[in-house]
Amino acid sequence: MKAKIRIAHSIKLVNRCHRLKLPIDNGYTIGYTLIMKTAISIDKDLYEEAENYSRAAGLSRSKLYCEAVREYIQNYNADTITEKLNSYYDKHDSRLDDDIKKAGYRLLDGEDW
Repeated sequence: MKAKIRIAHSIKLVNRCHRLKLPIDNGYTIGYTLIMKTAISIDKDLYEEAENYSRAAGLSRSKLYCEAVREYIQNYNADTITEKLNSYYDKHDSRLDDDIKKAGYRLLDGEDW
């Protein structure tokens, strides 16, 4: 629904510019307003690796970076990590063996907390 609203808004903007006789490229304006552009700084080596990978995988640079950011957010979000750990420990026993617990207590016995 948001995309439809943005397109309608873009079309209204283009029509208004035409009425005011302002030079405007319809295709560029409508397409440009539907996405966010940004500039980032990355090391040259990483840039070259990304370029080589995107060419080999048949991905545009934008698609590669979008997928990488999306995957990073999904996999390294603190909530996601907690959910994965909780899911794992729901299925697996996480209790320590008694001998390991005793050894841990002995190591910590002389420590100041």
